[in-house]
Amino acid sequence: MDETDSGLDVDAVRLASQSIAQIGGSDMGILIITHHEQLLEYNQPHFTHVMLGGRIVETGGPELALELHKQGYDRVRAAYPDAQAEEAAQMAVNAS
Repeated sequence: MDETDSGLDVDAVRLASQSIAQIGGSDMGILIITHHEQLLEYNQPHFTHVMLGGRIVETGGPELALELHKQGYDRVRAAYPDAQAEEAAQMAVNAS
């Protein structure tokens, strides 16, 4: 689910989160792409992957999602300057 929470108000994000939790289960994997921790309130991740420059640069558990929410992506960008440069180049191409 790619940015399911995009454009939703707080109540709608809560409803979407609860609905995703209801359809998920031990026999079903769900990939949630989000920039907002609120969607994960009812859907605690087993894995958190961080993409930068079109590739996964870090993988962790729910603690990584919490860190990103609290501190942002500056640490990740600094740790992977090549991926950060690639992301900047991709954004420049998309902007033109």
